[in-house]
Amino acid sequence: MAYSEETKTAAKILFLRGVKPPQILIEVPEINNVRVIYNWAEKENWWDQIKHLDPRVSTARRFNALIDKPNKTDNDFKEIDMLMKAMERLDKVKWINEPNSKERIKEGKEEANQRASERNSEGGSNSGRKRNRKKGSKKNDIDHLTQADFDEKFSKMLYGYQQKWRDAKNNPEICRTRLILKSRQIGATWYFSAEAFEDAVINGDNQIFMSASRAQAEIFLSYIKGFALDWFGIELKGNPCALSNGAELIPLSASSSSVNGYHGHTYNDEIFWVQGFKKFKDISSGMSTHKKWRRTYFSTPSTVNHQAYPFWSGDEWKGSKKARKDIEFPTIQQLRGDGQLCPDKIWRHVVTIEDAANDGCDLFDVEALREEYGEDEFNNLFMCQFVDDQQSAFKLSKLQQCANDALYEEEKINLENERPVGNRPVWIGYDPARTRDNSVVIVVLPPLPPETRHKCIEKFTWLDKSYTWQAERIKELVEVRYNVEHIGIDVSGQGRGVFDIVKDFYFNATPITYSPEKKVELVLKAKDLMASNDLQWPATEEWKGMTQSFLLIKQDVTGGGQTTYKATRNNTNGHADESWALMHAIDKNKLNRKDTTTSTWSIAA
Repeated sequence: MAYSEETKTAAKILFLRGVKPPQILIEVPEINNVRVIYNWAEKENWWDQIKHLDPRVSTARRFNALIDKPNKTDNDFKEIDMLMKAMERLDKVKWINEPNSKERIKEGKEEANQRASERNSEGGSNSGRKRNRKKGSKKNDIDHLTQADFDEKFSKMLYGYQQKWRDAKNNPEICRTRLILKSRQIGATWYFSAEAFEDAVINGDNQIFMSASRAQAEIFLSYIKGFALDWFGIELKGNPCALSNGAELIPLSASSSSVNGYHGHTYNDEIFWVQGFKKFKDISSGMSTHKKWRRTYFSTPSTVNHQAYPFWSGDEWKGSKKARKDIEFPTIQQLRGDGQLCPDKIWRHVVTIEDAANDGCDLFDVEALREEYGEDEFNNLFMCQFVDDQQSAFKLSKLQQCANDALYEEEKINLENERPVGNRPVWIGYDPARTRDNSVVIVVLPPLPPETRHKCIEKFTWLDKSYTWQAERIKELVEVRYNVEHIGIDVSGQGRGVFDIVKDFYFNATPITYSPEKKVELVLKAKDLMASNDLQWPATEEWKGMTQSFLLIKQDVTGGGQTTYKATRNNTNGHADESWALMHAIDKNKLNRKDTTTSTWSIAA
């Protein structure tokens, strides 16, 4: 197949920036095989070009590639910090090795001595000179930034709903506690990172970022370091990060052992997905007890049975005193628009995807998303509607236990490597697209005895791709990236075409034909793993959809009275794609996978 020069150039740019070929394949979908990239690199000496680059350039390129990467892993954050230190050292080495560097160093010392003499002659003491030298070498120096610097940035970048959050923060009557229910992917974490950075610089206040996992909380700090570098050319260092004015930027998880030693403004991310919200809220509010500290909570909705729901609805406040039980709180519809200060003195705001679009956010095609997702899923993900998990086949409490903050570290998995888990066997599950929804592939690392946990390690989501293109991507997973032991493919619709091609290069591919009995079997296998805490996926933003996907699966009864499961799924709508793809992967298990006495589930004859 011939490729255009534009395609080759796009691949080369990414390659020279330090992006690995398997990731290039994802970012340049016109390329249908990872070996094409390796061939180009070999024939056109891309490897040599990297070797001959100034090491500062190649380091900066790798740094930029990681900064641009969405859904960063813990390893990514560690590598970013390492690269920042490397760039600083390389700059020093370059300066010292430049021609006439000795003369420049001598001149610099002479100039410094002259200035010191001048200060001394003006009456400066020795201690004063020490203070001046210290002042000239401040770490994370932001003292020169002003309110005008931030106003100029924000005036160009904020959507209407983000400006409302900013106005609420600056309104002393309503700013103490903000509670925001939002659509997914509308830039809330980005905005609150920017707001916290501004407040830390201008007011010198500590900013504390709380989330279900440390990696998720560190996204705030990653954004802030990016703002400082992109907006003002300042390279911030440290985690936590202490600014020159004394303010600290502190990412934490609720499990941090030293969490109670901090105080400051708190930003609490995705509270409806935090396990043990009551404890989480107590810890967070304890760090912002003083009246000067603000508390900001924001999240997409999960279920009405989550511990955070009474906090959102006002029932927690009303239940604390008899006199409050009949006080009305605004409805979700009433909280859209400008938000309201509620009876419990908390400012609440709802931003659906429609509200975001009306406030200038042009990042979405709302009607296309309506077609891509089913009604229940769309309403939960984008219209701020909670799921009633009493009607769901899977309970949120069990699903939350599946999210593992340290999964990649435990298994020493690096998705940037060509072979992320070496030669260990993996299982793959594929769920095909219907008319407009996504095709999803989930890669599961099965346990090695005596370990029992099955771990989801990689996810691929494809929209509007032909079945031949998708089969080629699976082929690359089989031949290049993983030692594949099982592939489960739903053969309905487009899945049949994918399966027929996959069968040619992977003979043992397993076709999955849906029936009421098969759906029950798939669900029970998943529930069995969850019951024994033997199923895990990363606790990252990228994988949060897995929990939402499982919540949308409901028990149903066929016309003939058989029990089955569904997610409002038919020939034109595919829903809960991620959970079905995962269940196709773990279909490799038997129902009584341990023995007949310890199995949790069985199917009656």
